[in-house]
Amino acid sequence: EAHPDYTDIVKATAAFRSLVTQCQELRKRKNLELQILSEPVRGWEGDSMKSLGHVAYMSQVHVKNGSSEEKEERYLMLFPNVLVMLSASPRMSGFIYQGKLPLTGTTVTRHAEDADTAHYAFEITGSMIDRITVFCSSPQELQEWLEHLQPFSKGGSPAGTISK
Repeated sequence: EAHPDYTDIVKATAAFRSLVTQCQELRKRKNLELQILSEPVRGWEGDSMKSLGHVAYMSQVHVKNGSSEEKEERYLMLFPNVLVMLSASPRMSGFIYQGKLPLTGTTVTRHAEDADTAHYAFEITGSMIDRITVFCSSPQELQEWLEHLQPFSKGGSPAGTISK
């Protein structure tokens, strides 16, 4: 503790721990993405999910549809023009297709953050869809989704916007 570099070493150690955690989370997400893209998804019809293009982002979230009060666990996969929703099978042995949301003409709105209830959420609305509220597990995950959705909902159509 008396060493002149002690505080710098403590800071560096904390930074490396944080980096390790981020890398582990990314690896877990990429492994999950690979699993979903390489295994059959129950209820999926048509061309392979890979035909939708590159996965821009994906994560496990909770979703509330329309006026429903019930939050359901979902895996969201963001492709260039579409958001795919999956759920895990009851025994976590695979995935079940829950829906596909074209992003053209949608509006993404960030909810006011509520640290007390840990609500890090955003809403997706559009003329062709019911309102969908997405609850993220952290402010970082919320920020990732907002950053990844911005070019798709804005660029896909003049009507699509992001508001904060």
